[in-house]
Amino acid sequence: MSDEVLVDHLNAEEWSAEARRFSDSNIYQTWAFGEQSAAESGATISRIAIKRGESIVAMTQLMIKRIPMLRTRLAYSYRGPLWEHSGASSSDWRKILSCIRDEYVSRRGLVARIAANLWTFDGEQGDSVGGPEDRLSDFLEGSGFSQEANRVADRTIVLDLYPSIDVLRKNLDQKWRNGLNQSERKGLTIRDGVDDDAIREFEQLYAAMWERKRFEAGVCVSSFRTLQRNLLEHEKQRVALAYLGDELVAGHVSSTLGDTCIYLLGASNDAGRHTKASYLLQWHTLQRAKADGARWYDLGGIDPERNPGVYHFKSGLGGRKATFAPQISASPEGMGKVLAPLAERAHRMLSRVKNRFAESVSLK
Repeated sequence: MSDEVLVDHLNAEEWSAEARRFSDSNIYQTWAFGEQSAAESGATISRIAIKRGESIVAMTQLMIKRIPMLRTRLAYSYRGPLWEHSGASSSDWRKILSCIRDEYVSRRGLVARIAANLWTFDGEQGDSVGGPEDRLSDFLEGSGFSQEANRVADRTIVLDLYPSIDVLRKNLDQKWRNGLNQSERKGLTIRDGVDDDAIREFEQLYAAMWERKRFEAGVCVSSFRTLQRNLLEHEKQRVALAYLGDELVAGHVSSTLGDTCIYLLGASNDAGRHTKASYLLQWHTLQRAKADGARWYDLGGIDPERNPGVYHFKSGLGGRKATFAPQISASPEGMGKVLAPLAERAHRMLSRVKNRFAESVSLK
């Protein structure tokens, strides 16, 4: 059966319906996220998919941005392509990479870069979960892409939600479990929703926290609210809010698509920290994600050196450190060495847009 390559062929409804079939589906590959990110950065979005028979077997959206001072552009896919589905094989991955190279590098003359949704647990070579890093070389064979050197790979903590709730609680770090026990005795109530009011309340809490601490967050919370309005119902971010009486004391934003729940953003005030509300919100989100059928809970990134407090807090949930596969890129023939530094600069510009949504800011 021959494959058909679809470039900018699917509409928003079709894209969302097809993306829903993939276990590696994520918020960064939703139609709404692509459109909003492009609009905020002066870029455009292009989407490519492979159709085999009546089914889409791989797909991704790429943000296309001009590289400053050069007559070329960068095509960037973040947490794509989507390819993990029933019956998927590494040949589907190689095929979509080859199609990206043919369309964007060979035909359009762009530099293509991919930060794939492929990760492996640290220290576990050969683990097949999530498209591990040690298989990336096999995936790249014949694709025209190569790994980028001298780049620090994204790191996170991933919790396996397969065990029972009782086992998951038992696996919590003792100090973390103590914090949860204390929080459960503080009389907090949790409101969980996807409506605009929930996002608005979280936005106000976050703004007050930022005003108090003046940290460099890299996050524009209003972008979350705008995005929420444009996501389809099944794609919407879930907001969990903790109240002490009538006072909102902490909030948590997450996204569950495919087989993974991703922690996006958190905020609290003094009362929230005193009642350890963030412990209760994390535990609530974990249980909700498991009930919704998620297999994994991605705690949204770690930086043990620059942010050790948040790292230790996330570590207490009993997950394991994981590292995403290196970014890969392909350039038009003869242009790679010249374009690499400038493509890197353009990538950093695009990353700032991504970080408005993707950087986790979690406070105990």
